[in-house]
Amino acid sequence: MLEFQFILGLQTLKVIFSNTTALARYLQGHDVDVMTAKITYDDTLETLKKYREEDMFSLIWEKARKTATNMIEIASDIEEIETKKRQKKPSKRLQALSVVTPEEPISFTDHQRARISYYDALDRVLTEMRERFASRDTHILTSLAKIILGNAVKDDFKAVSEFYNVDQDILMAETAIFHNLEDVDFSTANKVIRYLYLNSVCALPHFSEMAKTLATLPATSCSAERSFSCLRRLKTYLRSIWDRIGSQH
Repeated sequence: MLEFQFILGLQTLKVIFSNTTALARYLQGHDVDVMTAKITYDDTLETLKKYREEDMFSLIWEKARKTATNMIEIASDIEEIETKKRQKKPSKRLQALSVVTPEEPISFTDHQRARISYYDALDRVLTEMRERFASRDTHILTSLAKIILGNAVKDDFKAVSEFYNVDQDILMAETAIFHNLEDVDFSTANKVIRYLYLNSVCALPHFSEMAKTLATLPATSCSAERSFSCLRRLKTYLRSIWDRIGSQH
């Protein structure tokens, strides 16, 4: 049963990684938009929630059983071939694999233990994702993106106005004026800034300032972390102590 638990763990990891890879790659990319990141996060969260249903666990369970059965058959064939070549006791790993045979029913205790491991792994991932996107800074950044790119509600204006000490009524009025303009691409904050710069829109100071803030603030810290990782390739330990080594010799 130990080997079956390992296979079930691999199937669980496959479910988690296959559904979170798109979000991870986007957050680690160079051009990260906070609204797209939030949408991708919501989709990933809803997809992982569906895997907490009993039907999905039963499907993962059956896949793990089939894989374990195939591994046992392969291990038995290998053991039979090796026995014909030389008379030698089978390895401990093959003995462990042969503990669970295809005909042996899995007890309810093993099934319950597998359910606990499966749901615990999913709950840990869901909790980490919620904590990552539940901070106040993320909420402010999301509200700011809704104001600049559209689809903002009154609570978004209130949160941004209180955080950046901006008059809420003026910001709402300037936002309404800007979004009533024609031929404006609201897909990213950089395009909004470019439109304001090319058309010399200076009558919307609060909105322009918020747009510059959104375009300046990074959605994640991946770019800063990537910079330090690249710096480590240049500033190695040997190069850091080279002057000291040269002075001693």
